[in-house]
Amino acid sequence: MGKLAMADVFLIALYIVIVKGVGLAKVETAWGLYLFTGCILASIAIGHLTERARRR
Repeated sequence: MGKLAMADVFLIALYIVIVKGVGLAKVETAWGLYLFTGCILASIAIGHLTERARRR
């Protein structure tokens, strides 16, 4: 997994705001939000553990 850029998070938030603001659809959080959050946390943990192992 690569590092998550803040631009990715910004674009997702922007899509949600645009869709809700225009009223085209109803946006609900579903399992994808939890999967996305899990991937972010796993990426942070793997990066931290890799950095610690590299320093040794």
